[in-house]
This record gives sequence, structure tokens and C-alpha cells, in this order.
Amino acid sequence: MRKITNKFLIILIIIPFLILFFVCSKKEEPVDNYFGRDFNSNKIILKVEDSYYFNSDFEEYVESIVGDMVKNLDADVLSRLYDKFVDEMILLEAAKEKGVSLTWEEKRDYLAKINANVLNNSEKLVLSKTLLNRLLVEKYVSLLIRDIKVERKEIESYYRSHLNEFIQPERLRVRQILVESESKAIEILNELKNSPPEKFIEIAKKESISPDAEKGGDMGFYERGQLPEELEKVIFSLKEGELSQVVQSDYGFHIFRVEKREKRQKLPLTKVSKKIEIELFQKKISELLKKHLQELKSRYNWITSTSNLPFPYSKEKEQ
Repeated sequence: MRKITNKFLIILIIIPFLILFFVCSKKEEPVDNYFGRDFNSNKIILKVEDSYYFNSDFEEYVESIVGDMVKNLDADVLSRLYDKFVDEMILLEAAKEKGVSLTWEEKRDYLAKINANVLNNSEKLVLSKTLLNRLLVEKYVSLLIRDIKVERKEIESYYRSHLNEFIQPERLRVRQILVESESKAIEILNELKNSPPEKFIEIAKKESISPDAEKGGDMGFYERGQLPEELEKVIFSLKEGELSQVVQSDYGFHIFRVEKREKRQKLPLTKVSKKIEIELFQKKISELLKKHLQELKSRYNWITSTSNLPFPYSKEKEQ
């Protein structure tokens, strides 16, 4: 079984931050801006061996993850980001200890990823301290996990022992035509009766105001529970190839056509092997990094100063 590329490593590193972003972006109540006017950026919040890190370092770190959302983060979210910050700085110390360094090409490619305007032949490559540290950590971790692979027998074993995860419920592939007035919808429905399926696609492209109009009204596949109840009730009552009556919703007046019905079925291994491979790969990386961090933390001299943070730090609750 081939190794999974380092792109998945980048995804693994980013995912926790994306989760934090979406959690905090859903908060509707205003929160304190802990990095606001009274923020003391010069307080030491972490020491790893001979390296000291300040509130200003953590602020830049958080901003590199969530951007302007930094002012909307509550203390719980910031506490978890601080935990990630500590782990990354310990990994950074290990990277430096191992002599991990960045080539000019690596810096150029990294900058090109985050800034489309960077020229490939630029001789002046400026990386902020935070971005430079992150790139070093990513390179160190990629070297750490380079021998991780997922064997075919592992995928097959996981599939056999988790069959319930690979049951696909009944689902329908649906097309729609959406218009603003009921009279227009009735006119179209009458035109579609006794017409070939191609006529539905033609009218959808011409008349429908829904985003899927350019695809002939193709909404894709839907399972129960994925559509508004009033629309789902109509759609799942249709036979394959059958037209609905005109259905009103907040968006306008719909006409639906069921293109295909798929019964509840067990997905074959060929369809889910890649998903399993990625999941097992992620699990192996997570376990390796957890163990490696524990080893580093037991060997290094590191001290957190959470009392100097600009927010009330709280420990993560044990699962």
C-alpha cells in the first residue's frame, strides 16, 4: 500500500483550527477582546529550554489561524489554542535540536501557497516568525511520519469490523425547476407532461432561478433528513422518473423530478477503501504525535505561565 502524501498532514494540522474557527464563529453573544487596549504583550507565557514566548507571540499565532476573528474568541477557545501553541513550540524545539532547516525553495513554495502574488523568481522571501516556526514544525512532523503507511490488510480488517459504518441509506437523485410565480410553474408542468426527460433539463436551464439551473436542475443525491420536511415528503413519495405537482416553499414554486432511486445498501470495499485509508493514516499520525509529545515533554525543561495570559485559562476537560 502506497504512503499517503504530505497533503494529508497539512489537513491534519489545520483541522483542529478549522473546528475552533467554526465553533467560535457561531457565537452570537459578544465576548471580551482579550487582546484589546489593556493587553500586555510583553509578559512571558511559556519557556521551552532556553526559548521564551510572550503574549505577543501567542497573539500573532492566533491571528495566523483565525485572522480578525481573534477579537471574538472566548476564554475556552483561547485556552485550547494556547494548548496547541505549547505543543507546537515544543515540537519547534525538537525541530531545532534535530537541525531541521528550510530551503529557499520551501520558503518560496510556502509563500506562494498563502499569497498568490508571490513571484517564483523572487529573491526576497520574508516569512514572519510565526509562519517560519509553523513551516519548520510541519517539516519536522513530515520527517517524523514519513515511514507511516497503511497496509491493504489493515483496510480490509477495518472494513469487516465496522460494516455498520458503510451502510448507505435510501437516497434519491433529484432535479428541480424553481420559478417565482405559481402560474408560471403550472404552465411549465403542463408543458412537461408527456414530454421526454430531456425537456425537463432544457426548461430548467432556461427558466429555473435556482443555483442548479445551469446543471439542468440537478440537485444531486439526497437522503431522508437532508431537505426541508415539506419538500422531502413530496420528493420521497415520487417514483423514479415521476414529476411532482407544483410545490410552494419560501424560495418560490418548485417542480421536482426523481432521476434515480437507490435502495439502502452496503457500500463495497472498493468505494470506501480510500476513506478508510485516510482515517487509519490520521489515527496513526495522531497516536505517533501524542506519544512523541509525551516523550519531549518528559525530556525538555518547559514551563507554562498561564497566569500571564490575557484571559482566564481553563484546562481541557478529560474525555
